[in-house]
Amino acid sequence: MNPTVKKNALNFGLLIGGISVLYYLMGYVLMPNLFTSMSGGLVLMLLVIVINIYAVFRTRKDEGGYLVFKDAFTTFFLTWFGAGLIGTVFNLLLFNVIDPEFGSFIQEEVIRTTMQTMERFGAPEEQIDEVLEQLKNQNQFGLATQARGFMSNSIIGAILGLIVAALVKKNPPLFKEEA
Repeated sequence: MNPTVKKNALNFGLLIGGISVLYYLMGYVLMPNLFTSMSGGLVLMLLVIVINIYAVFRTRKDEGGYLVFKDAFTTFFLTWFGAGLIGTVFNLLLFNVIDPEFGSFIQEEVIRTTMQTMERFGAPEEQIDEVLEQLKNQNQFGLATQARGFMSNSIIGAILGLIVAALVKKNPPLFKEEA
């Protein structure tokens, strides 16, 4: 593996993972509504995407202004994957080891918020009841659910990585111009 790709993916993956952990800690300590806030989640997701894109551009700069598709994709995906792994492990620890009661509280808040949103948008009562039943029977912070979420997130990261790599790649010239 290209050492620049490896270095940047590791550094930026740790940066994003750290930001995610700080976000979750802030939600845990100060504002539990961050876990049910759509705007908070969107801001975090946008920040993650921007930093991932920056990691690819940084790798291209570090490689002398050129970056083949494979290295662009690998930088993006490994950064995304590493950050997602850090966030998932932290969530598993927080909600299953450190404070399982907090996970139950957040799950109840998610149910309440989901019901309010569905009612506000005029969803039929049967649909609300069906979603409510699904949410009550699902442990959002259990290993299986977190693993599924991590895999879905990884697929999204791969798709975004393919798009970013296609846009950012810049192949070196086949022949060097002689001065």
